[in-house]
Amino acid sequence: MKSFPSKCLLIVIIFVLSVPAVYGKDQRPLPPGFGPGDLKVLFIGSSYFNYNNLPGLFTSLTKSDSKKVFVDFSIINAVFLDYHAESPATIEKIKQYAWDVIVLQGICTNAAFPDTHPYIFPPYKHHELVPSIKKLRKIIRKNHKRTKIIYAMPWAFKDGTKWLKGYDDSYEDMQQKIYKNILKISKKQKFTISPVGWAWRAVINGRPDIELFMPDMSHPTPEGSYLMACVIYVSIFGESVRDNPFYAELSADTALYLQTTAAKTVLDSLKLWN
Repeated sequence: MKSFPSKCLLIVIIFVLSVPAVYGKDQRPLPPGFGPGDLKVLFIGSSYFNYNNLPGLFTSLTKSDSKKVFVDFSIINAVFLDYHAESPATIEKIKQYAWDVIVLQGICTNAAFPDTHPYIFPPYKHHELVPSIKKLRKIIRKNHKRTKIIYAMPWAFKDGTKWLKGYDDSYEDMQQKIYKNILKISKKQKFTISPVGWAWRAVINGRPDIELFMPDMSHPTPEGSYLMACVIYVSIFGESVRDNPFYAELSADTALYLQTTAAKTVLDSLKLWN
């Protein structure tokens, strides 16, 4: 048997050392400054994630706690998860890396009414929640079977559904429906819940002076987005966000209260959130 020529061996070694580390199925390298040991988190959602730059708030929380996390997102306003499940752009984003965590943004209407979702958003059809999660989970698992899928439980509208013809739920009624439905669905579809809406409920009941809703009674204020970022942070890392020095220009009193509420909501009921 002929020995491998030393010149060819040298060429092979040089080639191997020159190839960047790869992390996804399409062999895309992470941007400079990130390595294979850094956590990779992808946010998929719409305007609730877009308002006040939720991925940016989450990133700032991680940096303030000296965590190395690569964050990316697929966020398109005014769409539901069924859109993302069919979107070439979102699917391509999922395929870019072997994500450690993918966070799916919930929307209150189809979380509260998964079978009879009110036709209030374009394209005026029933945006089915469970089939959307099934499709996304299949795509995510095919790309990387170890990716942790987290569903951000939404909050109810501030005025519930009283403004919708044929519906008369208060905020509390609607939030309770969201809570019960998402707990039931998460057990069957095997995803982790980040209880954002439940933390909102705690703040609404405990500190009504902290306004979480924009005037449209749906989208988050900076306080609401900060609370959401804190809840997702605790859900991902399994540790308290209390005393994180990043306050996102909120007062220290408000930020600390929201941090504490986020940590308590998640950590006191880990089994409940699957």
